[in-house]
Amino acid sequence: MLEYDPKSLNREKAMPKTLNAVYLTLCLFAATLFSVATVSAQNTTPGTSAAATVTDEKDLPAITTRLVASHAEVTSGQTIQLAWEFKLEPHWHIYWRNAGDSGLPPQLKPAGNGKSEALALTFPTPQVISIPPLTNYGYENAVTFTTNFTVPNGLARGLNVLPFSASFLYCKDVCMPGQTEVRLPLVVASRAKANPEFKTSANLPQPLPQSSAIMAESTGGTIQLTIPLNLSGQSVRFLPFEDGVIDDSAPQNQTNNILSIQLDPQATTQPANLEGLLLVNGQGYSFSIPLHQTGDARAPQTEATPQGTPQAAASSTSLTLLGALFFAMLAGLMLNLMPCVLPVLSLKLLSLIKHHHGLNRTHHTLAYTAGVLVSLWTFAIVIAVLRQAGGQIGWGFHLQNPIMVAVLVFLMLAVAFNFFGMFELGHGLTRLANAPLAKGKPETPRAALAESFATGVLAVIVATPCTVPFMGGAMAYALTQSLFEGLLIFTALGVGMAIPFLISIPYPHIFRWLPKPGTWMNTFRHALGWPMLATALWLAYVFTSQTGQAGLFLLLSGVLVFAFSLWLFGVRPSRITGLLPFVIAAITLFWVGSFANRPQSVMWQPWSAAAVEKAIQENTPVFVDFTADWCITCKVTEATVINTDSVQKLFADTGTALFRGDWTNQNPEISAELARHNRRSVPLYLLYIPGKPVEVLPQLLTPGLLREKLQGVGKQPTPQPAAS
Repeated sequence: MLEYDPKSLNREKAMPKTLNAVYLTLCLFAATLFSVATVSAQNTTPGTSAAATVTDEKDLPAITTRLVASHAEVTSGQTIQLAWEFKLEPHWHIYWRNAGDSGLPPQLKPAGNGKSEALALTFPTPQVISIPPLTNYGYENAVTFTTNFTVPNGLARGLNVLPFSASFLYCKDVCMPGQTEVRLPLVVASRAKANPEFKTSANLPQPLPQSSAIMAESTGGTIQLTIPLNLSGQSVRFLPFEDGVIDDSAPQNQTNNILSIQLDPQATTQPANLEGLLLVNGQGYSFSIPLHQTGDARAPQTEATPQGTPQAAASSTSLTLLGALFFAMLAGLMLNLMPCVLPVLSLKLLSLIKHHHGLNRTHHTLAYTAGVLVSLWTFAIVIAVLRQAGGQIGWGFHLQNPIMVAVLVFLMLAVAFNFFGMFELGHGLTRLANAPLAKGKPETPRAALAESFATGVLAVIVATPCTVPFMGGAMAYALTQSLFEGLLIFTALGVGMAIPFLISIPYPHIFRWLPKPGTWMNTFRHALGWPMLATALWLAYVFTSQTGQAGLFLLLSGVLVFAFSLWLFGVRPSRITGLLPFVIAAITLFWVGSFANRPQSVMWQPWSAAAVEKAIQENTPVFVDFTADWCITCKVTEATVINTDSVQKLFADTGTALFRGDWTNQNPEISAELARHNRRSVPLYLLYIPGKPVEVLPQLLTPGLLREKLQGVGKQPTPQPAAS
């Protein structure tokens, strides 16, 4: 008979629970092992590395990068391709081979082999990243670089993990140097096997749509790049392969198929070849051609290739005087179609409609032609004199002077407001023959002819910012020959500008096709003011690149008062109100001139902890700027705050010692100093005031904040020990 034991029953009921717990633990352990094995397998997938993530200053993911080989299985000594992939969080960017005004290109090196060299990367077409006043070239969102890599000999058969050192600069509001190791697993076998995950770079530079004869000509501080393709309505920009060739922030002016590029003003020499990308609507076309100095009018032919190497150089011949005259006349004819010249040309046409009978028409046409020729002759003589004095100048040389650019802004605005009917000049530069006359006096023949002459002068003045095809070679020839030959070239240019009116002398019947004078002329006159305003806007943009935002603000302030004075002259014409616009323009030009070529009066010392400590012991206020050439925020702050005259004067008046820590390259001492102040990036601004602890200033530095912190501060004499 079996006996009932309650304890035994409880043990039997408890056993399933225990077995279940053990079973569950074993399952979890097996699942963990499986997941670890799966992750390990994923991280060692032959031909593809694990993704490495770099973070921002808040330890949030900023960039993910990995290496993908063209082959998962390789043989010893085989050359394969590597794809270096980047995925960037929004607003972050990395740099092209030429970073522009600031930045550094990425580098990939095989690790573990001593001092190995960086692999040569193939760079996709970059985008222009503008952070005024800086212009950089780089990539956002995602990009893939490719390179060739030779598998080392002597690797063991089977799986091998090859380490690579990846360094790059990634920027948003701040710039941070990225440094990581990417481990690429490769299987060494008897035969190669392709990797299906491998993808080449997208948007690589391409050859031009056709074999094209490109000519690059350097005149003074400008390169004229002639591209015999139809580029009308397209966005075109030149990006050099190397830094220090051009002024990256300067505007590149496109006139038909000629691109005007400003050289780097700090460069001491010019390159023999012009190498880089032609960026057309986001697509890059690479090329390398000789860069000819002024007067070398050869036209080398080269077929642009993705590598930027010339494929064929064509024979060239020097431009003759006859050819230069022909090209100058053709260029003068084309100048009439430029947005800044066309309104003046149309205005003169309206005047000829009024004076289209007999000698009146002929006299006005000849007076206009004389105004054009006298202006161009004067221009040629001025250039010849300045070049004789040693100046390297050419057509449009005055646009290199911000004061002259500002003068043209005022002139374009005055002409536009005159076209709009805001004021009348009586017998002035642009008054229509049927416009109201001052005080109702009739127009005299002499005054009307003087007006036609002045219109020709105005046409030349407003044409100087423009360049058209065939003009580069003709001007280069004119500026390197004798004064007599130069005057002949400029005469041909003037005749070309006047041809639309000169043909009316032998062929007066062309006026039959024009509408009769009427009220439509005033409406058309008003419409002509808008191209002049557009030209003034473009000139203001050029002025900004020369003087900065502060200079532009002063110019626009002067323009506002200038416009008011013109309106006042229109409603209350008198000698006083007539002189007021000139006075306002002169005062404005004096103000804005102070922003051109601003000198830097304060000297910086290289940062070191010992030098700063020594200055502090001498009771000297100390300002430390930790910066880097690739730091956009640093450069903007230096240009708009630290290097301004008022802040530099503040440093000088307070006897503040200035130290600059350059973190462009890796510097363990600066890295340690940044970490000591809980920073992982630049800029970092430190202010040491005698008797006070060091103060970390905000990255958004302002002149007002510096004045507040340094108020009442001055260099104090070092205490001397008392005499015994």
